[in-house]
Amino acid sequence: AIFLWYVTVFSNFNFVKKIFIVMSAAFITYIITAFVSGADWQTVLIRSFVPQINFNFADISAALALLGATISPYSMYWQMRAEIEEKRTGTMKQQFREASIDVASGTIGGNLVSYFVIITTASTLFVHHQSIQTALDTANALGPLVGPFARYLFAIGLIGAALIAIPIMAASSAYAVADTFGWPA
Repeated sequence: AIFLWYVTVFSNFNFVKKIFIVMSAAFITYIITAFVSGADWQTVLIRSFVPQINFNFADISAALALLGATISPYSMYWQMRAEIEEKRTGTMKQQFREASIDVASGTIGGNLVSYFVIITTASTLFVHHQSIQTALDTANALGPLVGPFARYLFAIGLIGAALIAIPIMAASSAYAVADTFGWPA
């Protein structure tokens, strides 16, 4: 955490971006886990493209939570400011194309990871009707899939997600304050 704080505050943008890309690579494990978790892929594909919508409290709450987790203002603000910070060469058309590819690949990648998190959760927890009340319950639910190291693997994933989120949220907040008062960011 101290290292990320130091790098975020005292390093240049490109170095910070490379660190976040490397740290984000850990989320590929969700994609792998979805395939080894025993998901019913026929049902996954059918429900992905032909959703079952009920207008009850639980379903509406889940839909809102999903939207809130994937369409968050701080991540949009971070992306916008990251594109401003990015130094691109070439004509305006080439710069725009590179920025478009960058934004599209990040958006698609992030949504794919979210999709596979949902599949993994459904195939490991909800198939067995397990109730999750604490983080320890979540870690223990991964036991049948990854064995006795489930607690440690879950802890590493949780810490990794926090280490990525904290600097991004702090930088997004700093950008917002700087923009509000017209200060250079």
